[in-house]
Amino acid sequence: LDYKIKGTVIIKPDILILGTSRIMQINQKHFSHNKIYNAGVNAGASQGLEGMIKLLNSIPKNDLPKHIIVGLDPWIFNPNYPENSNNKTIRELVKNALKTKPLIFNTVKLIVNSPRDLIRRLSSYSSLINQKTPWIHYLFSSRGFKGFGLNAKMLEIGYRFDGSYKYPNDYGKEWNDQSIENYKIILEKDAYRFAPASQIYNKSIDDLKNILDFAIKNNIYITGLLPPFSPNFYSALTSMSDRSKFYQEYENKICSIFQSYGFQCFNFCDIQNNTIIKKYNNDFYDNMHPGEGLMSEITKQIMSSANLLNVQK
Repeated sequence: LDYKIKGTVIIKPDILILGTSRIMQINQKHFSHNKIYNAGVNAGASQGLEGMIKLLNSIPKNDLPKHIIVGLDPWIFNPNYPENSNNKTIRELVKNALKTKPLIFNTVKLIVNSPRDLIRRLSSYSSLINQKTPWIHYLFSSRGFKGFGLNAKMLEIGYRFDGSYKYPNDYGKEWNDQSIENYKIILEKDAYRFAPASQIYNKSIDDLKNILDFAIKNNIYITGLLPPFSPNFYSALTSMSDRSKFYQEYENKICSIFQSYGFQCFNFCDIQNNTIIKKYNNDFYDNMHPGEGLMSEITKQIMSSANLLNVQK
């Protein structure tokens, strides 16, 4: 999140993209006349809507974008998603308390993480020896944070200057949409992002309205985007009795809130409902990350409908 905050402040985009890894394929080539920055952050580190609010509040007032596209995942609004839980564990309470004292927090973090990092590194060395991989390969390819710095340059993957993310060329090539029944079996065991739920989490609705209020106050036009799922995964999610009501409310309520503010919202959850993009039904890296072609077509539709072709500061 801090990386994307710094990127946003440095780039000073006309159009800012907010969301998670599901929208990080949106890049500058989709916006020929406007400078964009994709401030998407992988879900585990994004802090959800609160993270988006933190990012927006970090931008100097004179450098605020004229337009925001915000991708909104369903788990952000799921009351049973662990990060939305009202039942904070002792571990979380201690962690949050330490965060108010950065020096202490970073010291504790170093002590806790060092043994784990050492074990991981020793494991990497062991793998290096067993596989008889040249040491030069380990130097550049087998470290963590492949998406940043020299590793990203060497591997030609990772974060671009505009904040978007480039996957490895072979990433997702072997992926195939599983059957609806297989997805249901997997979802039955899911207590994380796709945990069972029957209604929207009210605090997340309040956080969303805070973002929309921020946009109104600062004369920013904001467009909502519900990113797509693979066809069979979407069918599984919306046909399970302990989840279907939640997903119906998610799709209807989020877009209706945008409309009540006078903003547009695009629901691409089910790409089979769109005659143009449904031909991209296999253009996914996995069941919830759209491929470059699909995201490019989605971006074109948003640009055309939301008058994004010539946004000027």
